[in-house]
Amino acid sequence: MDVATVLTLGAYAVPALATDQPFCVKHQDKIHGVLSCFDRVIFRGYLPLSYPKGMSGFLYQQQVLLKDFKDYAPTIAERVKEHVKGLIEQAGAPYRHLPTKEPMEQQARQLAQDKGIREGIICGYSQLETCRSYRFEHRAGLPRLRPDFRRCLVLYVFVMHAVLGLIHVKIHTWFPLTMQVYVNGHDFLAKKLDGLGVEYTMHDNALTRIADLKAAQACADRFAKQNWPKLLGQLARHFNPLLSKELREQDYYWVMDQAEYATDVLFVDRPALAGLYPRLVEHARTCLGAEDVLKFLGRKLTGQFLGEVQTHVGRRVEGCASSTR
Repeated sequence: MDVATVLTLGAYAVPALATDQPFCVKHQDKIHGVLSCFDRVIFRGYLPLSYPKGMSGFLYQQQVLLKDFKDYAPTIAERVKEHVKGLIEQAGAPYRHLPTKEPMEQQARQLAQDKGIREGIICGYSQLETCRSYRFEHRAGLPRLRPDFRRCLVLYVFVMHAVLGLIHVKIHTWFPLTMQVYVNGHDFLAKKLDGLGVEYTMHDNALTRIADLKAAQACADRFAKQNWPKLLGQLARHFNPLLSKELREQDYYWVMDQAEYATDVLFVDRPALAGLYPRLVEHARTCLGAEDVLKFLGRKLTGQFLGEVQTHVGRRVEGCASSTR
């Protein structure tokens, strides 16, 4: 089977679709099974340096004057960069700076598959991004740090984690050294199925066939019960060198920045889904409007909204095209 045999019906913590649901009962001869699990989950970590007073206190402990912040910050940024690059080199993994955006996760997944990487660092990237930081200034004759935005180097490290499967760790090299850890519930599930010896077929991060759906659902339900502070703390201490020296008595405060929960309907083969797909699209187009899409994206329509919300449906005519250069 391939990815075309999986239909994701929902996300963002939609109620799970049971096998006795009318849709599944009606089309049971076409459906291999139903799986509900977390999909994309992003954790963001903040140090006590993430507000001006905390950053000023840290500089005082390090005997760095506020006016010298602009000289001190680049040395820390270079140190973080060299530490992370060193970890990547020790793992024998490639590292590249990206002047433009590239599909990093797709490349990392393919690299792990080609090299048969079951655990450890797969690859690393760096790129410039606009990040929250600080800027030194005098206000009413007094020196201070104020929040500001600046372009800084951001490092991405893709790791095949022993528990979580394929993840990536993102760290800002500039103060306040914010971190992000991306986890996918489908990769977590694949890792668990490997441990149980349950056969499955995976395309990208979608499971298109699972030999034991009951065992798979039990594994997926364990995702939320992981010891997340411990797992995330271990990653932070591994990739941020300051946590073993200047910040050895500090730790990141982790929040869940984004979370998606998906219910996947696995069809027996491609033709089974292909026959239903046009009707499903028509049903969605008829029953859902632009307002529903805005609500799904977190946009709230209020009485003060003066614009016009429209849904546009178009059909492309099949044909051929030519060009001359």
